[in-house]
Amino acid sequence: MPTLKDTYPLYLNNKAQQPNTDLAVTDKFTGEVAFRTALASPEIIDEAIAGAVRAAEPMAQLASYERQVVLQHCVERFTERFDELAYALCVEAGKPIKDSEGEVTRLIDTFRIAAEESVRMVGEVMPLDISARARGYQSIWKRYPIGPCSFISPFNFPLNLAAHKVAPAIAVGCPFVMKPASKTPLGAIIMGEVLAETDLPEGAFSILPASRDGADLFTTDERLKLLSFTGSDEVGWALKARAGKKKVVMELGGNAAVIIDRDADLKDALPRVIKGAFYQSGQSCISVQRILIHEDVYDEFRDMLVEEAKALVAGDPKDKDTFIGPMIDVGEAERVEAWTKEALDHGAKLLCGGTREGRMIPATLLENVDRIVDLTTTGATVFGGAWSAFRDHRDAERARAIDALETAKADHKAAQRTQQRELEKQARRDKRGRAVAARKGVPADEILRHVYRRPTVTAAMLLRTGRVDAALVGGRSEYWGQVEHVLRIIDRVPSHSRVYALSGLILDAGALFITDTHMVPDPTTEQIAEMTVAAAAEVAHFGLKPRVALLSHSNFGSSHTDSARKMRRAYKKVRDMAPHLAVDGEMHADAALSQALRERLIPDSRFEGSANLLVMPNLDAANITLTALSASSSSPTVGPMLMGLSKPIHVLTPGVTSRGILNLTAIAAAEVAREGVS
Repeated sequence: MPTLKDTYPLYLNNKAQQPNTDLAVTDKFTGEVAFRTALASPEIIDEAIAGAVRAAEPMAQLASYERQVVLQHCVERFTERFDELAYALCVEAGKPIKDSEGEVTRLIDTFRIAAEESVRMVGEVMPLDISARARGYQSIWKRYPIGPCSFISPFNFPLNLAAHKVAPAIAVGCPFVMKPASKTPLGAIIMGEVLAETDLPEGAFSILPASRDGADLFTTDERLKLLSFTGSDEVGWALKARAGKKKVVMELGGNAAVIIDRDADLKDALPRVIKGAFYQSGQSCISVQRILIHEDVYDEFRDMLVEEAKALVAGDPKDKDTFIGPMIDVGEAERVEAWTKEALDHGAKLLCGGTREGRMIPATLLENVDRIVDLTTTGATVFGGAWSAFRDHRDAERARAIDALETAKADHKAAQRTQQRELEKQARRDKRGRAVAARKGVPADEILRHVYRRPTVTAAMLLRTGRVDAALVGGRSEYWGQVEHVLRIIDRVPSHSRVYALSGLILDAGALFITDTHMVPDPTTEQIAEMTVAAAAEVAHFGLKPRVALLSHSNFGSSHTDSARKMRRAYKKVRDMAPHLAVDGEMHADAALSQALRERLIPDSRFEGSANLLVMPNLDAANITLTALSASSSSPTVGPMLMGLSKPIHVLTPGVTSRGILNLTAIAAAEVAREGVS
């Protein structure tokens, strides 16, 4: 059996670099660290993008045969390293070894096809002599490489889906930077090892494992001309919204149902449905999650499914007999387990499986899953074999689907009329929400899709239309993407030019609040003054007298940089806006927290004791301070609390704890109580 190295580098501008070993990648079956890789910082990512820009012209000038030679080399080396690649995939992704070998085959096939197509990147001569006046006219068009590309690949097919991005880019002469999934980076790194053996121009490729928080440049940097993303629809649409003018190519997920009609060949359908549901533990964007069965064959096909599902072997993915390996992490397995429990609590019947041991969930089938369960109502992609769920023939949704199918066979026009009536009824039910969305820049034909596929949009709409008093959203995906949904629906208060974020820490010495931790990257003088007054009011709501310090690298006029001057101007504005507020600045953080030190610096400090509200010159300073204090003190964080919105709504950060959710819930409830909303 192949072995893996203890550490692996990243690839920066074609070269292996080992700046750190910060990313620990686990064996998904054992849970132990299998190897470590380098983790790219924002500075490294920026350097890689600069290299790709420099390489754009040399890559475009490569002859067709030169690009083909590179791709053929990859085919040969991947074939030689077949067992190593399959084993790496088995370890880092938990994919059963047979399926891992199949994915390596697809990797090789993808590069082989790209090698063949690399010499066919041509154009066309088109005749234009379609009338007498155009006699002798013709047009010529030719394909040109678009330029530097950004690739973000998912964890579930780390070889195949990375190959679908990398191989075509090389075939057409585009340099690229790639962020592989941090849970499964090794396949892409090995791809980088092989590419480094070729004569591609420097900067032609960079393979950069990176944390989600530090990888913003992959999306936002305007030097990149195309973003290719594969992953969840929620994250994908959020990235597209932030991608600027670059072209965006996305492969997202769904949960469309399989329909077994009365005349279906059940023996043919059975293995296809089983594989579609439980292949790779259901962790596929096109996995079978729901099965709608015609009542005439319902009992027969259900029993066939249960028997086949029970026979599937779950266990160590390195075992050739294993069909179901571990899920990608314990959190995903717990999520599937929670959905299963929710379905059972709402009347579903468990037919097989349903238990969890760590990352392992056996093949699980449920029937009579209620419409209230997230699986069938949110439109989200649900990873996990436990959700190969099918619905009883008495279920209204299944019945409507089958009726629609039967009607279409008999009378397509009648089906269209039925569909139109349903859409009209739904539009009437959502008239208020549509009106809100339409005036927030959302096209009419996109409104329903936004509401039903994005829980954040749904919650904000409910809040906007008065159906709920407060809302908490987010927590599972990129923070700013959720914020953007909120800002499009919930208005600011008239007195605020921007929305700000306030975060708090419960330290041994007492509560300490920091702003702006999440919203405005580089606030102006006016915005700092505005957020300071707003944050002081929020601190007062906690029953504390605000003691406010405007922080800087400058101490009471010791520096004349733009940043220091900004904070001095902000201090004067705050004094004008809130003359009775205990505020001082600009000052160092140690001066803010030590009265003795302040007294040595100035004779007339505006507050006594330690500051309990720190106002930062920019978002970087605020967020770094917050996270550093939280990590070093193991103190619970309160927030981020959004300030400046007309209604109580807050966005949870990814990885928020249950205590964090509880804290923000209490804050939102207090806001409702203050406003007298019932």
